[in-house]
Amino acid sequence: MTGTEPLVELLRAIQAGGRLASPEVADDTVVDRARLAPAEVDVLVEIDPDLDETPDTDIMALTARATEILDLPAARWRRIVAAVAEEIEAAVGDASHIQEQADLRDDLTIVSLTVWPDTTLISFHAPRQFPDSRIDVQLDENLEVDDLAVGNKDDDG
Repeated sequence: MTGTEPLVELLRAIQAGGRLASPEVADDTVVDRARLAPAEVDVLVEIDPDLDETPDTDIMALTARATEILDLPAARWRRIVAAVAEEIEAAVGDASHIQEQADLRDDLTIVSLTVWPDTTLISFHAPRQFPDSRIDVQLDENLEVDDLAVGNKDDDG
């Protein structure tokens, strides 16, 4: 199998699933925009088989994972957002330096979803409270918050 065959296989699997309207291969990933219904927003979706590290990536499992996240029930999505907000609020402590006081759950806006064979990353912006930051949230295999980091929004790459 050549290096591009798994990407072509991934692209075909995603097209067959119909969840992404017009996916394309870019920089060894499959990318597109898709509707995340419980958040009521369109997000950038990147599905990266990470072929350098995991040449035997299960393409169907990777595709299923992306679909599972995009099709989360609203209650499950709200639990993820609440867990992110609670973790940030606990880390921030004294909120007096936050630009605008608001419920972080209402301010968090998902902007991208990246699925790798071994993890899933969701990136949020919180424009009222953290206008210059990006919040990256790593989910575990049960779609629970595993880790999060707040970084510079300009590093969106």
